[in-house]
Amino acid sequence: MVSVYKQALHKQTGKGTQHNKWGKRVKGEHLMQAITCQQVMDKIDRLIE
Repeated sequence: MVSVYKQALHKQTGKGTQHNKWGKRVKGEHLMQAITCQQVMDKIDRLIE
């Protein structure tokens, strides 16, 4: 799985995962755009090796 949750959470709250309640949601129309094609390709490569 490719995730940008930690980066988005820090950008929105100014805090890391340890300083937010569990399950804290991040919001925004463009969150998925933070996942790059290269990140996906790297993950696929690792899965098929």
